[in-house]
Amino acid sequence: MPARELFNNLSFRRTQVIKQKLNRLFEIIPIIISIFVSQNRLKQRRGKVGEVCKFQVFMSIYINNITEIFWENLTHIRYL
Repeated sequence: MPARELFNNLSFRRTQVIKQKLNRLFEIIPIIISIFVSQNRLKQRRGKVGEVCKFQVFMSIYINNITEIFWENLTHIRYL
């Protein structure tokens, strides 16, 4: 098998793996948003501001991590 064909095959596999990771990421985001919304509704009902604030901090950190992973994968796609 020529080197060029091997290289194309490898880059195709990498893009497939990255696409799978991005698909998983986009499956997770709606779940996170729904949890976030339900926690806000709980805050309105119970008035437990402290718990919800902790949750919002956790969610913002989690979403930041997800966006970092997303952009990292995009840069990998760019270099393929």
